[in-house]
Amino acid sequence: MTVFLQPILATSFFLSGFATLSRMGSPSIKNVAISFTVPVGYHLLGGGAIPAGIGLIGEAGSFSLGFTILGGLFPGGFILVRYLKFTD
Repeated sequence: MTVFLQPILATSFFLSGFATLSRMGSPSIKNVAISFTVPVGYHLLGGGAIPAGIGLIGEAGSFSLGFTILGGLFPGGFILVRYLKFTD
């Protein structure tokens, strides 16, 4: 079931994420926030820090613990949504 839900949720997140970014902050920095989102999210986190963190935990002896921690961080991000501040 998770194998089918993950791609659907991952692709639908980008639309709502970019819409949220466009409503946050002052108008002068909105373009900067949106333009840094994809490089930071993909290259720094998705292609660098997260795989390296899972690898370090795997070398410490529990490879599955790295995936468990990562799996707990993603749903934990929903808690942060309550603290979003939008400007008009």
